[in-house]
Amino acid sequence: MPNLNDNKFRKIQSESQKQGKSMEEYAAELEMNKLKSQKRK
Repeated sequence: MPNLNDNKFRKIQSESQKQGKSMEEYAAELEMNKLKSQKRK
């Protein structure tokens, strides 16, 4: 279970709600974006 006081976790929570996605979906999307940006460098 993630730390609920963690800012990153709270941001994921609020962003996923805004986009109407589950937190798992949104977190997976963030991971994909992170990997993509690493490949570009």
